[in-house]
Amino acid sequence: MHEEFVIRDLADADSTNDWMWVASYNPNEGELNADCAMGIPGTSLAQGYRAEFEQMWGGSGPQPNPAQARFHTGRVDVLPSHRFTVNGSPAWLYFAPQDRVVDTITSFAARAERELAFAVNSFTYDDLGDEILALWNQSERVFGTFDRANVGDSVSEYYRLRRAGVRVLIDSVPYGSKTLHEKIMVIDSTFTVTGSANWSNNANYSNDENTLILSDAAVANRFHAEVVTRYIEAGGTYAPALTELPLRPLRRSLTPLPSPGSGALPPSIEVFDAVGRRTQPYRLGTGVHFAWMPGRAHGAALIVIR
Repeated sequence: MHEEFVIRDLADADSTNDWMWVASYNPNEGELNADCAMGIPGTSLAQGYRAEFEQMWGGSGPQPNPAQARFHTGRVDVLPSHRFTVNGSPAWLYFAPQDRVVDTITSFAARAERELAFAVNSFTYDDLGDEILALWNQSERVFGTFDRANVGDSVSEYYRLRRAGVRVLIDSVPYGSKTLHEKIMVIDSTFTVTGSANWSNNANYSNDENTLILSDAAVANRFHAEVVTRYIEAGGTYAPALTELPLRPLRRSLTPLPSPGSGALPPSIEVFDAVGRRTQPYRLGTGVHFAWMPGRAHGAALIVIR
């Protein structure tokens, strides 16, 4: 039983006060991890969660009915539709084990066309690891942070992603229990995947879990900022994508980069290819690159080598 959600005021006649609280956060006294929770107003999503609650409660009455309650592999899909509307945007809700939530996360990850970013407590599910590797090999921008305790698991996907060159790091959360407890994936700054489920076999096939996927750019931006914060905290560098930089066409010829040791380049300069992979400043192949000077306003320069 690994779910964390709260349904508020759905049973009364006033639909304006219907709310959901959806989290990876466990509401324990003194709990201080890198974690997340959302308060979401609205009736339809709350009804979806209520249907799942009643399956575990054993009915819709005020008292539980243990004889009818269903948990774990005894649960069935009770939602007539998994698609909802939240704040005017599409959303999808899935429960484990009946909906195989990590398989669903894998299918959404496959939609990435530009960037996939994540911060996760436990990630051991091979199919999702395969999909992330495929995105990386297709030159998508991929980066993420793993909880330090769970990379001690020999089947953590951290190791094979790292060996393949994917930009993944081990967290350095500095406060509380120093735990990265989040389960966040942001796809193309559009889709946000979160909820209670780690990306594991247990979450997919055995545990009681929920996964919520939102298609809302404003929400995605807030979660993306959190994922980037955890990544930088772990020692990573994040530079905006080319489409996010205020670049203007140059009206003069580009001159070659100075030779090593010339002193013309600031020592802090970092050079990335078009999908955000760090490259060597003096070993740039044909294509588009950009140079980034951390901490400098407008510190980006476009480099095109034909």
